[in-house]
Amino acid sequence: MGASQGRIARFRELVYRLRPTGPGPPRQLPLLLCHGMQGLTVETTVAHLDGKGAIWRILGARGEPAEVSSALERFMAYRATGLVEKQVLGRTRHGAILWYKYSARGTRGFSNTALAFRALGRDTVITDVARAGELEIRILSRAGKDLRAFLARVRRRAAPEFRVDLAYLGPPRSRGLSRLSTREEKLLAGALAAGYFEVPRRASAAQVGAGLGRSASAVSAALRRVTAKLARAHLGLA
Repeated sequence: MGASQGRIARFRELVYRLRPTGPGPPRQLPLLLCHGMQGLTVETTVAHLDGKGAIWRILGARGEPAEVSSALERFMAYRATGLVEKQVLGRTRHGAILWYKYSARGTRGFSNTALAFRALGRDTVITDVARAGELEIRILSRAGKDLRAFLARVRRRAAPEFRVDLAYLGPPRSRGLSRLSTREEKLLAGALAAGYFEVPRRASAAQVGAGLGRSASAVSAALRRVTAKLARAHLGLA
């Protein structure tokens, strides 16, 4: 076994999903930014705990221009106990990069990131993706940490505001094709079965969406994102 494989073997991967149980806007910022917007994706690419007990997070928002604009308005209006600073780092028509910092000790309610750093250590890697009302959290932690006990703790802290579902627990996986969410995999399978990708095309986006309870525009945008993910993975750019 090579040195890099040995290092990977010392880590474990945990993936779980949170879905709000109530109709109102959730308090978690990634979910709040895409609340009610089916075409917007908000991904946390960096989560860092500094030496003063503050958590720094970088978010990437991607979607249609109107959705990105709405997300930016929500970000600028966002106020929370413990929030120290926030900033828009970049903006295009279809995306934005956001940064904010908050006190891990000053937060009220449920914070996945603060809980993970406290329970699993500051060298834990935490990323997440929010889309279509669901937040998927991915954690890489050193082997020996009891991730099942951590997940049980998440469930206790999240209830009754969120439903928590385990998606994966085991050795770290390649990030390429595994980055498709369950919802995206279901959409891709439905489109393939309906003949959406055949030439000539046997089903329209509206027909695919009818079987999944989604609009044609939402299906079309989601399939473009899925295709882009698969293309990046195939070319080694994921």
